[in-house]
Parts: sequence; structure tokens; C-alpha cells
Amino acid sequence: FSSLMLHKFMDAIRILSGLFSYAVNSKSLATHRAHEISQGFIQQTPLHEQALALITIVVAVCPNARIDDSVMSAIKEEYGDELAEMENGAPEVVRRLFEFGMPPLFSESGAQNDLRTFRTSLFLKEVALRQSAAGLDAFLKL
Repeated sequence: FSSLMLHKFMDAIRILSGLFSYAVNSKSLATHRAHEISQGFIQQTPLHEQALALITIVVAVCPNARIDDSVMSAIKEEYGDELAEMENGAPEVVRRLFEFGMPPLFSESGAQNDLRTFRTSLFLKEVALRQSAAGLDAFLKL
């Protein structure tokens, strides 16, 4: 998440893809999830779903980035429609996925909520800037 906030999108793809692959392939995750379900502690969002939402944003911002085929197929399966909307410039989809993928260290109470909305607005401005620059790059390549 910190790489994403520092606008190091290639590093974010590398880190989040590794995290997603580990979480999906880990046997301990399946065991832990089964324990959570049996104990009734299922209120937290699984880490791999948050990582996948953040990777989807980065893929929309940096479409030429190298990404593992298994991660890309998971993105297309889970967030295919959202990815197409973000490529056409839909900031509300970026906001929704960013808030879903944001770590829970930003709570929803008082001043922390202001900090969360401030960070979200900063990130959305950067994404809008990057998407407009990507459109300009495509035009210049013609």
C-alpha cells in the first residue's frame, strides 16, 4: 500500500502480485479461513481480495506493466468490468476499489475519517493525472 501511495506503481505491482500469489497458493490460508468460518470471525476482508483490488487500479493506471498471467486472469475474472470502466476514466470505480483495498489502519472514526478521505482524494488526483498522460502517450505514438 505504501508503494501505491508513493506513486511507485511498478513496485506496487511486484509486491501486491507476490502477496496475492502467496495468499492464493498458501495452504495455511485455507486452514485459517476454515477456522475463521467455524468460529464466526469472518468479518474481515481477505487480504488477497484487497491486494487484487489494488492491483486492478495499478493495471488501469499503467497498462504496459508486466504482470503474471495468473494474476491478470484473476483480475479479469473478478474485476473485468471495473477494469474496462477505469480505462475509460471512471473515478468512482477507482474510489470504490481504493477504499476497499485500503488497509484497516485508517479507521472510520473522527479525524481518522478525514485522513482517509484526504488520502483517497490525493490518490484519485494522481490517478486522473496518470490516465490523462497515458492517453497523451498513446496519441504521441501514432
